[in-house]
Amino acid sequence: MRAVIAVNRQIPGPMIEVCEGDTLVVNVKNELEDGESTVIHWHGIHQMGTPYMDGVSMITQCPIPQFTTFRYTFKASPAGTHFYHSHVGSQIADGLYGALIVRKPPEDEPHRTLYDEDLPSHVIQLADWFPEPSNARFVHLMHHKFDVFLPLSLMLNGKSDNYEVKLSSNPNITARPPLEVFHVTQGNRYRFRFINAGHMSCNFKVSVDAHNLTVIAADGVAVKPLEIDVFGITPGERFDVVLHANQSVGNYWLKAVGLVDCGFLGHVALGVIRYDGAADEYPTEDRKANRLGKYLNPTKSEPDNPIAINGPDFDILVDELENFENDNFTDEKVDVKYYLGMDFLNNDNTKFNHFVYYPVKELTPAKAHYTPALDNITFAFPPVPLMTQPDDIDAAWFCNHSTVNTTNCGDDFCQCTHMVEFKLNQVVEMFLINEGRRLPVEHVLHLHGAHFRVLGVGKLGSSTSVEEIKRLHEEGNLRYKLISPSYRDTVNVPDGGYAIIRFRTDNPGKG
Repeated sequence: MRAVIAVNRQIPGPMIEVCEGDTLVVNVKNELEDGESTVIHWHGIHQMGTPYMDGVSMITQCPIPQFTTFRYTFKASPAGTHFYHSHVGSQIADGLYGALIVRKPPEDEPHRTLYDEDLPSHVIQLADWFPEPSNARFVHLMHHKFDVFLPLSLMLNGKSDNYEVKLSSNPNITARPPLEVFHVTQGNRYRFRFINAGHMSCNFKVSVDAHNLTVIAADGVAVKPLEIDVFGITPGERFDVVLHANQSVGNYWLKAVGLVDCGFLGHVALGVIRYDGAADEYPTEDRKANRLGKYLNPTKSEPDNPIAINGPDFDILVDELENFENDNFTDEKVDVKYYLGMDFLNNDNTKFNHFVYYPVKELTPAKAHYTPALDNITFAFPPVPLMTQPDDIDAAWFCNHSTVNTTNCGDDFCQCTHMVEFKLNQVVEMFLINEGRRLPVEHVLHLHGAHFRVLGVGKLGSSTSVEEIKRLHEEGNLRYKLISPSYRDTVNVPDGGYAIIRFRTDNPGKG
């Protein structure tokens, strides 16, 4: 038994379905009983003209206090598979998330001829689940003992049968919660929409027994159809696939195998694809049997894991997806190139590891405190929301690598409201570099307010550096795709690797 956060008494929260261009009005009433504040971020919505509705605490708005209501009003755009979730602390891990589907008219859907049905009941939300509230788990991790933050279970649409319930009157009688069942008719083709609402580095490897899948969209944007056997999905990512119900009438496992933080205990989130006319029962096949074949978006941080690495003829990196439109950016002028290094720091500092009382060198590895940092700077939220209280802003709160000697941040603790400024309507090319020197952990980055083009993603080794990536790019030795790159808003950067993204700064932070 543990405390949860539910939306309208549901986990996941109720699905919101609207048409592209609709004005969406959502009243969020905070009834959290422990006094916590909250906000709601609309993951995938660009908020053109309404940046203050993006739902980021202390950036776009004040958090919503207990027993008060905040009204979000914005245009539903762009179309696609999106979701909403809390952007305060780790409330998403306690259940505060739900699907947001923005639909186009059927005649405007580029892949409408590839499927017969696009049903609300075929939206799939994946998540990790912990044995205690996220705040307690965070304190344990940061101030007591570092562990791999193992989830108790994996959830598919809020369901898992990973545990047994015993009847209080007769403990010899046990039952398991039911799994989600997806109904199909033999011969028809169905669009399924997948959302990873995971909290930690919880990647999933998704497949359906005996069926191939055709990927038609990523992060809400149409891609050229790609037939695969299995795909990886990292936190914040969304994939739309078509399943052709072309097998014998029966029940088939839909498997989402946990990887990285969700892979240590061998958990699998399960659902059932049930053909009309099939028996009301679960498949008899092995729940954890490994699906081989063409694997889109593999998890490269586990080179010894046969689930993750199948070889060049089978692995399809995410930068190989092609946008549905035949774009060519070979001659596009780039206004700014920015190299952004990211890693974890483990140093003496007055905030976590005081050099007098408990210096790093005296701690066992299990007691280590790893602080995430971009350009060796750890982010600190400002004391007032930047977008709604511009007159109260103090320039001294902000820094970046050009204003701080970040070479010393590995030995000291550099913390500020980390801000990098670009001019309006610039083409920016960012090199996201996961240096991987201290922890072999992938990093997922999500861009608010815009899509970016994924030009390249690669893993070089167990670690890398900003200097190495600069050199390899200048030598032309990085993956770099300028013809029909896919448009995304979320990208997974392998440890010891990089992702190259490009976007236009056409959505200013002030309306």
